[in-house]
Amino acid sequence: MGILEFFDQYKCTKNEKEHLLDYLCTIRVKRVIKEINDLKINKKTV
Repeated sequence: MGILEFFDQYKCTKNEKEHLLDYLCTIRVKRVIKEINDLKINKKTV
């Protein structure tokens, strides 16, 4: 299920949509930062 389908299925309000999108973006940014840090650590050990 895509995010737009989720919004439609659960009848999300505009405020709920904005909050959920902010949350998902935060998770993605944290994941990218972790991957970058892992690459830096791996580069130092090689």
